[in-house]
Amino acid sequence: MSKAFQIVCFVNVIFLSTSCAPSRNVYYFHGMEPSKENIDSVLKSSIQKIQFGDRLSVVMATKDPSENEILNPLGIVRGGGGTGGSNTVIGYQVAKDSTIELPVLGFVKVGGLTIAGAAEVIKKRLSVTYKEPYVNVNLLGRVVVMGTRSPGVVPLFNERLTIFEAIAQSGEMEPSARRDRVWVIREQDGERTSALINLNSPDVFSSPYYYLRTNDLIYVEPNRLGSFLGVNAPGRTLFAVTTGIFSIIITFLLLNL
Repeated sequence: MSKAFQIVCFVNVIFLSTSCAPSRNVYYFHGMEPSKENIDSVLKSSIQKIQFGDRLSVVMATKDPSENEILNPLGIVRGGGGTGGSNTVIGYQVAKDSTIELPVLGFVKVGGLTIAGAAEVIKKRLSVTYKEPYVNVNLLGRVVVMGTRSPGVVPLFNERLTIFEAIAQSGEMEPSARRDRVWVIREQDGERTSALINLNSPDVFSSPYYYLRTNDLIYVEPNRLGSFLGVNAPGRTLFAVTTGIFSIIITFLLLNL
């Protein structure tokens, strides 16, 4: 085998290897072993409370259909329509004084409560006038995901949307993405905080950012080489053209030896 042919093969191997990522960067939970643990404490510490600016779906019902129309003038509540877009959101927005204004009941304070807690308060108020009322409360929130294959807005209807669910709904991550450097930016109680999450580590399950909150922003950092030589990146096109020209030149020289 001539030296020129070896060079051509070497260049092609380099080009192909740039499209691949080391396996250790692709899979999750490094060092994790089969185990069993109680998740109640993690959920209780991470569960979000209703705060100013949140929008809620509140459905109130009794055994009398005519009363239900009065209690639910907003009709059917519609949330996000999927990744990359959403329908018009109808619901009750929490005011600065932590209240929402409901039909018949008037102003009800829900700020600082969980979804279940808010439903219980509304049901108690409703029970004064109506017998055996039914109340259902859900969040009409959203989470923004960037740096994935299909970045966009993921709807959040309860307190148990995890960071993995949000990423999965956004088309997963590219093989070259930095799973060990995922940013979560959160606004809560008038403060903005940011945290760097390592999805390669099983410690992510105990992170306060494992369960997402409405308006969280997730950003997945790209690998530097992957972003330069990734699909549709200018660097990849330039490298491919340069490699192709170099291969043609070497092939031409081989044919004329």
